[in-house]
Amino acid sequence: MKTGATIGIVSDSFRPGVVDGAAAYGRSHGLRIEPRWAGRADRVPEDPRCDGLLVQVGEQETVRERLLGLGLPVVYLETRAGGGWVGSDEWACGGEAAAELAAVGIRRVWRAGGGGSAERGFAEAAERLGMVCESLPEVVRRGDPVVVAGSLAGELAGVPKPCGFFYPEAAVAVSLTNELERMGVRVPEDVAVLLSVCRRVLEMRFRSETGVTLHRALTDRRMALARRLLAGTPLRMGVIAERCGYSSAAYFMTAFHREAGVTPAEWRRQQPRG
Repeated sequence: MKTGATIGIVSDSFRPGVVDGAAAYGRSHGLRIEPRWAGRADRVPEDPRCDGLLVQVGEQETVRERLLGLGLPVVYLETRAGGGWVGSDEWACGGEAAAELAAVGIRRVWRAGGGGSAERGFAEAAERLGMVCESLPEVVRRGDPVVVAGSLAGELAGVPKPCGFFYPEAAVAVSLTNELERMGVRVPEDVAVLLSVCRRVLEMRFRSETGVTLHRALTDRRMALARRLLAGTPLRMGVIAERCGYSSAAYFMTAFHREAGVTPAEWRRQQPRG
């Protein structure tokens, strides 16, 4: 598509992730994005004054046929015949997850044993990278995320550690992390949990499943760990910052003060001595 072209977004409901992603791509490639029909697929005029369309209209076959009749290039954001198609490369996402674990030195990894594209990509990449990749034998793979996570945690608690674990669904991965820590298994020191999803999609799914943002949940988890280490150990601020996932002691102290209203050192002094 030539620089300066206009791309219209046509969808059956408003999807902010699609609009944001298209706008970011447009800015970097000199394209103009027209989102006025995002959520208003039935309102596209006979002459939309666009050079092409991104389309996601579900089962609205009449709308799809009319859009094809406009004579414009159409790329679908769903699996449909009659035009180009764009979707997530789950196989590649699984491969990237294996590479992330290999990069931090993990040599033994586990997966739930499903036959999805993401898990196959993970297993194949792990083999290429010289990792030992095994499937958990007896786990519940479908249903309530909490139930699935409980089944996975029960198996992971008994495997050799440290290790990595890959699961393609955000809701289960989050519940699994909570369940492992409840059982006394450290995450990520004992089990590093990864899932195959881009950050934007993860943030949207996470908020939908939990009602809070991913940033809020990560901050809460980091602060809870920081308080445990401040109250229960003599560790220096730099060590605590590293264990809590902060890039520097200064960044950690600023974040802690913002959350607690006092510095980490002041909070530590306020705690009763056992």
